[in-house]
Amino acid sequence: MKHPLHGRSARVLLAGLAAAALTTTSFGTATAAVGGAGDPVAPVEKAPEATVQTGEVKTPSTTAEDKLGQHDVELLDKARAAGTKRVTLILAVDKGTTRSVADAIRAQGGWVGMTNDKVGYVRASVPVKAVTKVAALSRVDAVDLDEKVALPTPGPEGKATRSAAAAGPGAGTSNDNPYMPTNETGSVAFKKANPRWDGRGVTIGILDSGVDLDHPALQKTSTGEKKIVDWVTATDPILDSDFTWRLMNTSVNATPTFTVPNVAGTWTAPDSGSYRFSRFSESITAGSEPDGDVNRDGDTTDRFGVLYDKDTHDIWVDANQDLTFSDDELMRPYGESGDVGHFGTDDPSTEVVERMPFTVEYREDVSLAPFGLPGTEDFVNIGLVEDAHGSHVAGIAAGHSLFGGKMDGQAPARRSSPRVPAPGVAAAPTRPSPTAWSTSSPTAASTSSTCRSAACRRSTTRTTPGPSSTTGSSTSTASSCSSRPATAARASTPSATRPWPPTS
Repeated sequence: MKHPLHGRSARVLLAGLAAAALTTTSFGTATAAVGGAGDPVAPVEKAPEATVQTGEVKTPSTTAEDKLGQHDVELLDKARAAGTKRVTLILAVDKGTTRSVADAIRAQGGWVGMTNDKVGYVRASVPVKAVTKVAALSRVDAVDLDEKVALPTPGPEGKATRSAAAAGPGAGTSNDNPYMPTNETGSVAFKKANPRWDGRGVTIGILDSGVDLDHPALQKTSTGEKKIVDWVTATDPILDSDFTWRLMNTSVNATPTFTVPNVAGTWTAPDSGSYRFSRFSESITAGSEPDGDVNRDGDTTDRFGVLYDKDTHDIWVDANQDLTFSDDELMRPYGESGDVGHFGTDDPSTEVVERMPFTVEYREDVSLAPFGLPGTEDFVNIGLVEDAHGSHVAGIAAGHSLFGGKMDGQAPARRSSPRVPAPGVAAAPTRPSPTAWSTSSPTAASTSSTCRSAACRRSTTRTTPGPSSTTGSSTSTASSCSSRPATAARASTPSATRPWPPTS
């Protein structure tokens, strides 16, 4: 999804002041004050006094088409021609006005998703016929229609040659290396001359496929601070068909044991009381790195209970599948607590990590209007890594002590905040089916692909890894954990047919 201001042509008013030397002949009574006797002199007027404008600055009115821009007007025309009923919009609005804008969007039949009042961000699914009315709202500054953007096919450029293949990176690899362009860009020399200009005090957001929270090169900054400070899943719980979001609408009363209709077994809550219950199916990760097997036990049929306290927003995930939500399984959102859970149990004697890290977060009061239902419900997210790319980017940008040695990313003291994004959706479904999110529904189809993880591979401190490429300048660093050869080959090969968003 593009940023609302992406590609927007700059609207800049150019006020040019032409300075010219003017010769004026005076035929009046003016007397020459400068120059020779009888030379004509232009009369000089007193300059006006400078004043400070204290009132509101007036700007030219902006039409709905201006806010959309030519490209998005064309997308809207194509949607109309195709008979599309609804489109997804992202809007840049005045800070502090997201609530009123959201109310106005709902009045036009829109479904409002994520809003952020601090930056003035609103995302919504809007009827095609209402798009221009929404864009015309006075508090809306810019609007983009969601679209799919084709990724270019990477390939070699130029005629660069290499006399011999470089050896794989390891603990002895320095910052001046053939795997990242830090030397070519002058970064290595710059950081030597300016050792404190290494990213300290800076936090970056990585809008990508998620970051491996277990990776040793992404644990601490070079100044000893925690590297990963937050985790946000930016997909919409309903409109993006992202089944890592679980609809928490099944109420249970625990004593502390309880049962759930159409779900086998007797469950145990941490205490007696009222909770909300759902389950997370590992099969939704089929078709990518976890291959539908998040706990690495050789099958794709596991379902994990999720318990939620609607009042406190405490979350428990039954990752070990013992039907008990124990105190040590209590989790809070990562940005608040740093809590990381794991599916599976690692065997240190093998070359592959048999467990996968995950985070949790919740979203309150999500409108059920897309389901054709009244009211709102809370959703809980199980945050898994989609694939290795996000960790690759994090390692290049801010990794520290890659491969357990001297090699760093560009800014090793920088902290990171990964965002798992909502990729472009051509058109939101008119009415998504709630069955895919229900507690007792069948598992999602094997074509669904959300939340793949690079964490299934062994830490680089265990064996010597090989590079995924010796010809490019951006070989996977933080994401190139060592593994069995077959696993490494699968991880380094991007999927050209990976479906997104997942479909039920």
